[in-house]
Amino acid sequence: MKQSWHRALLATPDCVTRKFCEETLNAIGLSVVVVSDGVAAVIAARDVVPNVILLDFQLRDAPGREAAGWLRANPALQSTPIIMLNTASDDDVPPAVARPAMALRRPLVAAALQRVVRSALE
Repeated sequence: MKQSWHRALLATPDCVTRKFCEETLNAIGLSVVVVSDGVAAVIAARDVVPNVILLDFQLRDAPGREAAGWLRANPALQSTPIIMLNTASDDDVPPAVARPAMALRRPLVAAALQRVVRSALE
């Protein structure tokens, strides 16, 4: 079931994660805007207004939870699902900051990524 009208914003500094997520999300029909840091995510989200945001905990310019707070400050994104990409050593997502949010742990698996994104878009 392709959902080509949906846009995803992916913010991660890791080129392997970028390529994997972009290909995995394209396979289910999402267009993906890719950035590598939190400030770029805020700018891109303002311009694109994504349906779902995938945000790495380890961004170059700010912790992922801080970038989630910046994104939540935009009234147009307050109900946009944020999916945090983290490792077992990263903190859990504070619900008050990233609401509504989900988390995916690395290593990422294509089927799990697609399932979580589809669920977020419902």
